[in-house]
Amino acid sequence: MNDYIALILGIICAEIGGELFVRGTIGLAHWTRVSPGIIGVTIAAFATSSPALPVSINAAMAGEPQIALGDALGSNVVNVALVLAIALAISGIQSPVTA
Repeated sequence: MNDYIALILGIICAEIGGELFVRGTIGLAHWTRVSPGIIGVTIAAFATSSPALPVSINAAMAGEPQIALGDALGSNVVNVALVLAIALAISGIQSPVTA
């Protein structure tokens, strides 16, 4: 298969999966009668951290706990940094006015 076709199919599948993920979390929020924001943040946090779980398990079973720890810490640090950066970019940087 052509690499470009595989790339386009991957992007399409990611788009469909993301849409299903969002619709599922909204449905879960309505079903549990919890704020969609709280459900969204909780499930999104789990979803962004879950790919690191198999890597950490394999590293720990291979006797390399440093890799497991580094993977978990690195993943969470990047997630927090991206959330803070996006929040800062959306809110804008405001400097105090000096007169």
